Amino acid sequence: MVVGAAPTRPAVKVLVTGAAGQLGTDLCAALGDHEVTACDRRTLDVGNPDMVREALDALRPHVVVNCAAWTDVDACESDAAHADLVNGCAPGWIAEAGVAIGARLIQLSTDYVFDGSKATPYVEDDVPNPQSAYGRSKLLGEQGLGPSATVIRSRARWNGRRIDRIVRMNREGSTAVTRAPRRAASTVAGPI
Repeated sequence: MVVGAAPTRPAVKVLVTGAAGQLGTDLCAALGDHEVTACDRRTLDVGNPDMVREALDALRPHVVVNCAAWTDVDACESDAAHADLVNGCAPGWIAEAGVAIGARLIQLSTDYVFDGSKATPYVEDDVPNPQSAYGRSKLLGEQGLGPSATVIRSRARWNGRRIDRIVRMNREGSTAVTRAPRRAASTVAGPI
């Protein structure tokens, strides 16, 4: 023991779902001092409750950060049932499996759970009023969590991959499609 040295903390076992997405990729990189298991759709299909239970039981993480989601807002309108499965039901299955092993859940959600009509930033106590299948599915996911889960609602997330994609589309002569205007300040993925 070194006198005056700060005590070392044991690494936290963290399971990151949706690890191949922009937020999951950035989060895994930021958690370098911890024991991170990064699962993408191929290694952990959150839409399969048996697979979720088996994975959490085998891995026994201390914390699960659920970044897995179907974020194609327009496609969610066309297939609301699939949006409800991945964004609505899966978080509850992850929460349930986490409670069984004593893991803490951090659920990533979205400001799409609100209607966008408020002139000031939304706060935790504002009443959700989603206007899209995507927003309704994400709210359903939040409602299926237990009291020990932490929900982070962020706005459209930006990282280098998203910016690179827009630049590439511009070079190729493609048009970057944006949705109906919304009052929003985007979130940089890194600080989350």
